[in-house]
Order: sequence, then structure tokens, then C-alpha cells
Amino acid sequence: MLAVVVFSAICVWIRGATFNIISEKIAKQLRYDLFYFLINKDVSFFDEIKTGDILSRMSSDTEVVQNGLSTNISMFSRSLIFIIASIIILCIISVKLTLVTLVGIIPISLLAITVGGKLRALAKELQQKKADLGQVAEEALANVRTVKAFSCEGFEAKKHLSKNEEVYEVG
Repeated sequence: MLAVVVFSAICVWIRGATFNIISEKIAKQLRYDLFYFLINKDVSFFDEIKTGDILSRMSSDTEVVQNGLSTNISMFSRSLIFIIASIIILCIISVKLTLVTLVGIIPISLLAITVGGKLRALAKELQQKKADLGQVAEEALANVRTVKAFSCEGFEAKKHLSKNEEVYEVG
């Protein structure tokens, strides 16, 4: 039994390390491609979209992709193999019981898909709120001399608190 546990642990480590290395390489290339694309944009693009928003989106968007590649795909592949193996074992034990079980799983799966869609929409909204929060902080900190010259520290802190509250509410 110990040998099975050790073998399983080694396989889990290999799977995790493999997906982690792949996701890091893809994220590195994605960050470079995104920066290269942005740096070559026309100046009017930067007049329309604020630097803080761009910087926040650069970091959060690449992080989302990287997490999706490392954790989500790794867990999906593991779960898919587990499900297929379980269905095969269930069919060997009892085909009728397997069919009854699968009929019960279908409504649960539909519910999970519906909830997943709503969670994705909330995640997108949360990402936008975090970008807005980063933009407020970037504006204040980039212009800290002006903020201090006009004694607007409290005003900027309240603006940041308001955006931070929005992030909290969506989160």
C-alpha cells in the first residue's frame, strides 16, 4: 500500500510540475507579446486608455491565463481520467446501476454549468473592478507631488476606498 501511495505522489508531482513549467513558459511569452503589442500601439491609444488600467490588466490577465493553464487544465485532465475509470468500473459492477447514476448526474451537471457561467461573469466584472482600482492608485501615486501640493491625500484615499469597496462587493 505504501508503494501505491508513493507512486501516486510521484505521479501527482510530475503532473503538477509539467503543467506548471508549461504554463510559466506560455505566460512568459504572453507577457512579452502583450507588451510588444502595446508598446507598438499608436499614441492615441494611450490617450484613450489610462496607464494604470493597462498595467493592471497586463498583470491580472496574464495571471488568469497562467492559472487556467496550470491548475485548471491539470485538474480537468485528472478529473476526466478519474471519471472515465469510474464509469468503466461501475459498468463492470452493474450496468443498470451505472445508468441510474448517470441519469442523476445530468441535472447536477447542468446546474454546475449554469453556476459556472455566472461565476465567469462575476470574475470578469471583478477583474474590471480591480483594473479600475489599480488605475486610481496609479494616478494618485504617479502624481503624488500634485496630490500633496493641493493637500488631496484624503480625497485620493476616499476615492481609493470607494473603488476598493466595489472590488470587495463584487468579490
